Amino acid sequence: MNIVTSMHVYNSHLFISFLGKGIRIFPFQSIREKFNNSNAVYLREISSNESLQEIITTRHILLGVKNSSISSFELEQKNESKVDIEYLNQYKANQLSFDSRYSDLYVLTEDVGIININFRNPFKAKISKTIIPESFEKLGDLTVSNMISVNKNILLSIRGFGVSKIDEKNANKSSENIYRTDDAQDVVYYYQKQIVVIADGIHGILLFENEGKAPIKRVALPQSDIPQEIRLFYGRVLVKGKYGLYLYDFDNSSIKVIKEGSIGAIAVYYNYIFFSSNGEINLLSSSENASSHFKLKDGSELDIKLNNYK
Repeated sequence: MNIVTSMHVYNSHLFISFLGKGIRIFPFQSIREKFNNSNAVYLREISSNESLQEIITTRHILLGVKNSSISSFELEQKNESKVDIEYLNQYKANQLSFDSRYSDLYVLTEDVGIININFRNPFKAKISKTIIPESFEKLGDLTVSNMISVNKNILLSIRGFGVSKIDEKNANKSSENIYRTDDAQDVVYYYQKQIVVIADGIHGILLFENEGKAPIKRVALPQSDIPQEIRLFYGRVLVKGKYGLYLYDFDNSSIKVIKEGSIGAIAVYYNYIFFSSNGEINLLSSSENASSHFKLKDGSELDIKLNNYK
């Protein structure tokens, strides 16, 4: 059985990274495709002896981390220029995040903190600055479970500590805000509502106001499940637990089960939720008939289970 290590969706293409077998890319038809107006034809497979982690995509380029080094792939293979990231591999990288609004690529390293790269032109990308959060200096050896970047804000979930949010809008000095939790597994930032959402392995889902020091709400998962990963999804929070998949609604403070059982990798794309479970790929859609809006293109072969949620 192929083991899925991560999934990613970009420009109506599903990227699936398999343990020790590289990445396969599946183009699909989507109701959103006509809005994107994209006829991009990508590679169908990226061979690799190791699976890429922390996959991000922008401007038809895929970046990922393998053995503490950053790998890049031009998905269309039309450009004569090549993305030069060799200079980055002098550092040991373990996390990547991309701020799409400002075209900022952030690399969390084991050596020098966070590297900020202006990635507006990927073929001439260079390091803009290095950021060392105050919490790094205080904590010493730490484990960052995830890093995200939203509108010049960098958020890091740190095991056994909580979440550090660094405001990069102030060009002269980075300001850091700390949200203390016992076991931060993951974090998302609902920028429109100025709410930081943390998946905590002990206390469930915790909601903090932007400048708050204590959670304004604690949400327990059904059956005392443990949250492991979270994603923003249409003004709600998709929660991957140890024993199921859940949706938390901000408006009515409710949480519901959308899939029971063991969940592997997850990804979201507009109103689609992709997840792996026991080696199988699944798609959940809010459409009454998911198959009427999702079809693989170009004779792609993928055994995918389609279903809807309410």
